[in-house]
Amino acid sequence: MPKISLIICSYNRARFIEPALESILAQEYADYEVIFVENNSPDNTLEICQNFQKSHPNFPLKVFTEYNQGHSFARNRGIKESSGEIISFIDDDVILKPNFVKNLAEFFDQRPNLQAAGGKIIPYFEAGRPIWLSSYLEPLYACVDLGNVPKRFNGRKYPFGANMAFRATIFDKIGLFNTNLGRKGSSLMGADEKDVFQRIKAIDEEIWYMPSVSLLHIMPADRGEVTYIRRQAIAVGQSERVRVGGSYYSILSKIGSEMMKWAGSVVLGLGFLIQMQSPKAIMLLKFRYWVLLGLLGIRKA
Repeated sequence: MPKISLIICSYNRARFIEPALESILAQEYADYEVIFVENNSPDNTLEICQNFQKSHPNFPLKVFTEYNQGHSFARNRGIKESSGEIISFIDDDVILKPNFVKNLAEFFDQRPNLQAAGGKIIPYFEAGRPIWLSSYLEPLYACVDLGNVPKRFNGRKYPFGANMAFRATIFDKIGLFNTNLGRKGSSLMGADEKDVFQRIKAIDEEIWYMPSVSLLHIMPADRGEVTYIRRQAIAVGQSERVRVGGSYYSILSKIGSEMMKWAGSVVLGLGFLIQMQSPKAIMLLKFRYWVLLGLLGIRKA
């Protein structure tokens, strides 16, 4: 049984797969397996993985197709097919830093009671960093950099799915990913990761930040386009509507917390205007508006 199971779930992202697998192949630590779950992609994702297997016969890569469409279905399939003590989810568009797997194993070994953690995620913008992108909207790109010292994810802070890890036994306690949440095909719905981490916190388990477990997250040019951000923001609102439940009181409570974020965004926007950074102010307010449309069910992504 390997120490680490690296799980990659992929849908229609063929051009990113080989660099991601090559970065795993370059790791010196060898006590791992790679579980690649292809989520019924219309492109040649499956063919690329199978060719990689043939050209690297000693690489511990297992490839599966999950025909139920959705990121959560694919992640749950990956969990079921894995055999490692530690389950590490990484995206299909990442490049692992050297010693990623070794540092991950050591981090959990040093904390035998730790159930979940998340590593550093450094964005790489293929078309350059968008002029409107402030630190407050960096979560849109799953950016995680809390410094170089390990610490707990407290309050409402959680790891992102591009680089998150779990002790395999935690899923026996909290269950698997909610298949009503998360991306499905071209949909940008999310909240599946947030839901899992909230369940972990609900049973009083700590979630830690692993600065030495670091990777690059590739951002193609279309991820910086306003049309994409609008779809993503609306999907955030839709996802939260599903996550909190459809009752009148749950939606009303969520709208109340959203109004608090609106107030904060207005203050931040004024600060950006004073600093002559109007694109950041405008996008921050647009983002909150689009999220609210999704939350109220007025617009769909």
